[in-house]
Amino acid sequence: MIQLKSKLSSILQTEIDPSKCNPAGEVISILEKTDWIRIYLIQDVQHPSFSTLEVEISIPNCGGIYSQESLIENMISHLSLMRELSSIGFEVEVVKEDCIWVARKELSKVPDDEVFKALSHGNLLNRR
Repeated sequence: MIQLKSKLSSILQTEIDPSKCNPAGEVISILEKTDWIRIYLIQDVQHPSFSTLEVEISIPNCGGIYSQESLIENMISHLSLMRELSSIGFEVEVVKEDCIWVARKELSKVPDDEVFKALSHGNLLNRR
């Protein structure tokens, strides 16, 4: 939780480098990545005082290293994270083509500890 908050805070305090923009005028920083979860900070060059924290979950493509039971239990745990993020103000949706669950929250500053507590839900970020 502390490392994620520190990383996010550091990025928000650094001026946006326009050379790192994608075609949409955004700079996307990867804050955390596991087999199941990806956490991004999306910054818009046109609106540098507002950013988006985005959390994605999807079933990993791990060549059968997870048993069916393990996949189901992990998916339940990760969907529980989505429910918790929704309860603290994240907008949650499913990208239908890929069945990727996405939770987004607009930020104007480093979020409260409540957000980082939710992201440490069930120690999911330590699962690979």
